[in-house]
Amino acid sequence: MLMMERAIGGPTGSRHFDGASSAGTVRVRSGGLAEQAAVIFASEPMDEDPGWCSLEPGELVHAGDDLRVRSRMVLDGPPAQRLRLEDLDVRAAAFQRGPRSGLTP
Repeated sequence: MLMMERAIGGPTGSRHFDGASSAGTVRVRSGGLAEQAAVIFASEPMDEDPGWCSLEPGELVHAGDDLRVRSRMVLDGPPAQRLRLEDLDVRAAAFQRGPRSGLTP
């Protein structure tokens, strides 16, 4: 999981947010972020901003109303049993596999 604390207007200070997944399956656009700061969470970097940072397994992040980010470790290690695609129902697995899976999410 990745997080980015995005200042008003992004790196240039005057741009809206326009992001996409590397596979092009997810596209996010927000004109309001040209004039408002935000905290964004994603499974991969969604734009060219160098501010994306990785969250550690077991890390809990809280973004307050003022967008002040606080983080702490709530688990001391990775999960004992990781969730696998085979553990998901067909529709949820299709979302994780993306459009090439042949299934419609």
